[in-house]
Amino acid sequence: MAIVSNHVPQDQLRLLGYWSQLDAIYRGFNNAARDIELQTGVPICVPGCGRCCMQSVHAHGIEAEYAGSLILGSLGKRPGLLSEVLDRCREWLTREGNWTYSRGWFGTIDLSNEYRRAFQERCCFLTDDLECLIYDARPMVCRAFGVTHLPGLDCPRPLGVGEDQSARAIVTYDTPANPLRAMVDRLLKSIREPRYNRQGFFATFLFERFRARELAGLIYDGKVPLVKQMVGWGGGYKLLWQDQFDREWDLAQVDQSIDEEVSVKDSSSGVVIGLNIAER
Repeated sequence: MAIVSNHVPQDQLRLLGYWSQLDAIYRGFNNAARDIELQTGVPICVPGCGRCCMQSVHAHGIEAEYAGSLILGSLGKRPGLLSEVLDRCREWLTREGNWTYSRGWFGTIDLSNEYRRAFQERCCFLTDDLECLIYDARPMVCRAFGVTHLPGLDCPRPLGVGEDQSARAIVTYDTPANPLRAMVDRLLKSIREPRYNRQGFFATFLFERFRARELAGLIYDGKVPLVKQMVGWGGGYKLLWQDQFDREWDLAQVDQSIDEEVSVKDSSSGVVIGLNIAER
């Protein structure tokens, strides 16, 4: 007779707790998108568009960990998914160009232009059919686009009730039924492990999740640009909420590569609860 311990290590319990919180946040974004659809009477996205996917995606390490679990769990129905995901990550990481590599980096150097260029690259998970390869595992910044911050000026989403060319519906404040911002803050403050709280390119984190040794080898061989290796630590997201976009704009700190996504008018006047028709 085998004796099986029911003791679960504390670090695993914490990880499950993070995943539970993240799952609730993702459902919260889905509910917010549905609220917009109900108010405006039009779908939140146009199938086969892909315009919001024409840039590389940022995420937290915990989101890559969660996405990796979802991908592994879907292999029964999509057996080739993991290989395709890793191939796409590898291609993006090792894409040739005029980059600065670790072995060629001496002292202090301004990599801001290279960072903008890497950020402007099309998301490696966008298929030729303009669909997301890992839609159910996409991170928060993808879910926030057009939901908690304004879509781009070229967004083809049809105008709905109360909308016109200069004003679109977004969720701007938490509601008792869907306290999104508070949920995100609670998750980020609860994460103890730096590897889960760090910020960087989603493709880098996801590749590291499954192929850490290979990634280390590619970096050692000078095949991964320095900007695609760089990560930040903590501090929350910059690009989830419209007031963050407006604040960046007001402080003249917003990057020109995402200029089309930033409100060029003040949309923060008045106290608004729930949905708000925000001006561009």
